[in-house]
Amino acid sequence: MLKQTPNGIDDRDNHLRYTMQAWFSTTLDKGAIAALKSALDALCLCAPSKLHGQNKQKTYHPDVRHLLVYWHGAVTTTVAEARSQHARFTSNAQSYIADLKRKQDRMDMAKYEITGDFGLKNDIPYAGNTLMFDCPDGTSPIAKDETVFSAFDWKEIAKLLSAKTSLIDAAEEYALKNLSKLADWALQERVVVELVCAKFEDVVEDIAASKPWSMSWSNVIDYVDHADFHRMARACSVHGDTVHFAYSMNWPLDVFGVNIIDYQGKDKTKLRTQIIETANDAVGKAYKMCGWDKYLRSPPPVNPINTTAHYGLELMHYSTWTRQFFFVAQNDGPCKVGNTEHIIGSPLSPAQFFLPGHMTQRSNSILPFRY
Repeated sequence: MLKQTPNGIDDRDNHLRYTMQAWFSTTLDKGAIAALKSALDALCLCAPSKLHGQNKQKTYHPDVRHLLVYWHGAVTTTVAEARSQHARFTSNAQSYIADLKRKQDRMDMAKYEITGDFGLKNDIPYAGNTLMFDCPDGTSPIAKDETVFSAFDWKEIAKLLSAKTSLIDAAEEYALKNLSKLADWALQERVVVELVCAKFEDVVEDIAASKPWSMSWSNVIDYVDHADFHRMARACSVHGDTVHFAYSMNWPLDVFGVNIIDYQGKDKTKLRTQIIETANDAVGKAYKMCGWDKYLRSPPPVNPINTTAHYGLELMHYSTWTRQFFFVAQNDGPCKVGNTEHIIGSPLSPAQFFLPGHMTQRSNSILPFRY
């Protein structure tokens, strides 16, 4: 859809809004349905695509083509089916309405949480989003309780808020601005995506031979033994000075003292109270410093497991975990560590990991390094 973005200002804005709906909304308006059909027609009928800067021809990855062909022939999803599916993948307990101070933001968030509609012109849905709710057998289902605030940069959205701009309007403005940038890159063929599905040992030499300037590992380190991970990453950068980026979301599970539940017993009652009060005070100061206090309640109406971890206990302990992570690497050779960071996610993001019997919002430890 991005490569079909027209040049005229009005047409361009409308097309980007249609693209935004296809990516993020549970339902589509009439214009988005037409734009999506046009894009699928072109993708399914086009000749093998030419890689940017290369003469060889390369077809779509089979799994990608399977999806495109399936969606191209799928019956349009109804609004009623989209509403039903959205409710199925949404927990009643995961609401952020009470976090918001302004009435308009609460009303908009309530509508968004109930419907999942995002970016519709005049708020009139024409059909459900087939890309979201109708996929071939074997396709992983959409993640439960995910929203646009799981994908968007909250700090950038907050900058767009004003007395006249509601939270959802700011989120839509943020999405359109970034989609416009992506559309320009796509039209100029500055973005090339190549999917390779293979065992790591079968492609590591090819990766290393490409001499990558940087590699992003997402949170692979949460699911791989750290010594094995460093051996893999080191093998990818044997020919060059590659900068690796990774982050961990599950590290609090490995460190005692990060969860307030670790401080059990009557003899620690005063300490638990102090931890909660200190964290709540830190939240208030952080919101005020960032200018969020005009829009968000403080302390947020969430389980104190979240606030005490993100704004207190994690800050005390995450450096211990990072030291251990890089100690493992340095056992096998040099490893230069960049500026590691502890990042607190969006206060409106329902992304979560699980502790035994408890649900906790995510924060990340960001780790740049090279060998």
